[in-house]
Amino acid sequence: MVTFREQLELDLEVVFNPDEFAENAVYQPLTGDSKPVVVIIERGNSLQDMARGNMPASVGTVKMKKSEISTPKTHEKIIAGSSGDEEWELLDEISSDFLTISMSAVKNTRTRKH
Repeated sequence: MVTFREQLELDLEVVFNPDEFAENAVYQPLTGDSKPVVVIIERGNSLQDMARGNMPASVGTVKMKKSEISTPKTHEKIIAGSSGDEEWELLDEISSDFLTISMSAVKNTRTRKH
């Protein structure tokens, strides 16, 4: 029999499955090396963001597993999108629990290098 926490960790693997709700991305910390991660990005999700002058498509929420990114910081980046063409700059922490952390983010214009 599994514990409640163990069951939550198993459920998290389903939610953070790129074939289900999540997507593969690259985490770029302020210092150190980039690394592949799996995240959930809710794109264009808040009226408050529109009131601040951000267009809905340029704002969002990034949910990350603490096992992959334990302490994300403001101005760090998540590179996502089907061809790596979305650069999300992390802003403020929205929520956190023992398994995940959610941060508001803004999508920057990304120019791909050829």
